[in-house]
Amino acid sequence: MSAAAQRKANHSLSVAVRHALARAQGFDTSNVAVKARDGVITIEGTVPDAAQIPQATQVALKVSGVRLVINHLTVDGGGGGG
Repeated sequence: MSAAAQRKANHSLSVAVRHALARAQGFDTSNVAVKARDGVITIEGTVPDAAQIPQATQVALKVSGVRLVINHLTVDGGGGGG
């Protein structure tokens, strides 16, 4: 596979995972980044609820083409001040 084709495949896979996360019940993707490389998904960012961390892994693993998920999500201590 050419480098350009691999980049396109990686981009398509990351978009597919992000869409799956956005459709997941109660999952907040507003502070989540998804990267793909050769079927390995890296999820980074913050979520408001600790339950969403393992949920992200489970949702991503259901997307066709995903071989492994590296989950670096953390819970947003937030506060929201104001």
